[in-house]
Amino acid sequence: QNQVAQMDAAYRANPTNSTNAIQLVAGYAQLRQTNQAIAILDSLAQTASNDVVTLVSVAQAYLQLGQPAKSQLAVTRMLPLSDQILANPESDGPRLQGALQTYQLVSNVPKMEAALQRLVKVNPASPELWYDLGALLAYQTNVNPAIAAVSNAVQRSNARLKQTPTAQNLRTMAATDGRFNVLRPHADFQKAVAPQ
Repeated sequence: QNQVAQMDAAYRANPTNSTNAIQLVAGYAQLRQTNQAIAILDSLAQTASNDVVTLVSVAQAYLQLGQPAKSQLAVTRMLPLSDQILANPESDGPRLQGALQTYQLVSNVPKMEAALQRLVKVNPASPELWYDLGALLAYQTNVNPAIAAVSNAVQRSNARLKQTPTAQNLRTMAATDGRFNVLRPHADFQKAVAPQ
């Protein structure tokens, strides 16, 4: 209760701070104060109408609060923004991530792939991005590119584990991940996920 009151004060002082607003929505949701949460989301949907990163959070929060129609409205607004982000060669990682999440919400696989391809170019050191790209390519039975992406993910994950032994081990994850079943018969995939 106290924490929510503090977040509410911060929100009232600066209603355009979307991070505060989303945290306050989560606080109200935990307290089962759905009407307050929805009112803040409605306001945020208006003020952040050109910010796909914020709109993704708004759409997901609407869904969690049982407001599929409002979530759908936010998604409808996000799609043209996401298409602009994808078309802009200058788009940065967070905006591309927002576009990716938008396409995930509507299950647009070709655009999800396009966003992931761009994300791995922007952030090639991220094992998780390569892993997600591999999973998406495997889903489309695009076998050789999927194996290449998973191999990239595993190499980067192995390098990260040398620096941070507590990091997630994507090699062991890939070895059992059902999304990669279509790749299992291939020697290159087996080599990529073989224990070292």
